[in-house]
Amino acid sequence: MPVLLDLLFNEWLVGFGVPILVGIGLSLLADEFKEFTAARICFIFATLWAYGKMIMWGFTTPESFKVRALVIALVSASVAIGLVEALRLTTRRQTTVNATPDSVKEPFSVTVETCLFSTTFQQGGIFWVVDRFGPRRSKAPINAVLAVRVVNNQSIASMINRLTLEGNTVNGKWIPLLLIRGDMVQLFDVINNDFTKAGLLTPIMLDSMLENRAMSPNETVKGFLMLAYPRGNDQFNGKFRFAIADTGGAKYSQQEADTNAGNFGGNSLPGGGFQDISKYPTAFVQDSPANLITPP
Repeated sequence: MPVLLDLLFNEWLVGFGVPILVGIGLSLLADEFKEFTAARICFIFATLWAYGKMIMWGFTTPESFKVRALVIALVSASVAIGLVEALRLTTRRQTTVNATPDSVKEPFSVTVETCLFSTTFQQGGIFWVVDRFGPRRSKAPINAVLAVRVVNNQSIASMINRLTLEGNTVNGKWIPLLLIRGDMVQLFDVINNDFTKAGLLTPIMLDSMLENRAMSPNETVKGFLMLAYPRGNDQFNGKFRFAIADTGGAKYSQQEADTNAGNFGGNSLPGGGFQDISKYPTAFVQDSPANLITPP
């Protein structure tokens, strides 16, 4: 028994073990875990371990009574205060989480980090797409490219099966937009309408990342989306809002999402060299339902 006690309350073991238990307890309070009972157990075991070491030291040390009393009093007070504050922190954290249960939280959050867009359907822009497949490939102008961040706020995995987008006009009207499938087309930037030197762009497309995979709890997914406006004379102002639904029935509809238009910042569009796409006839994605996530 003395050998076991010597091992259990060894200075090195206690010196490493107590901080590790406290660290584990604090980690269990994070959003990824929210294991409040387990956190309390870690804090209590760390306290008992520290008190045990203190008692063993007081029993075996040759120091005088005054020294032993002073050290034990200081250590006891420090450990007790640490335990009380750790338990209070756990209770506050649990109260906060319980005050906003998953059932009343928005299941998703969506941020349009940056975008480049044209204002009207007729205007087009520097971005063009070319069909990847089909006997008669064509090139088509598109109206916007967005860098988007999606977060699954739920405590369970989520597979998104519906993603729609609306654009806001200068008159304040919201109009459904056309999302272009990233796996069906290649994206190019064309400067000064020089189709013989079109720059191939190879960004990570958000729709491809979300397709046929589940987002883990609290996971963040980033990627790009390609958009086209419906035919018409509407003038858009660069504000977009999303609607998302998953296979579990969770739904989220934004009221509005502003963009930092025209500034990609850290959201780079990687390139893959230049290609001549002048040989492809010009068409419109509005006439190619197979290339659209949301057909017109």
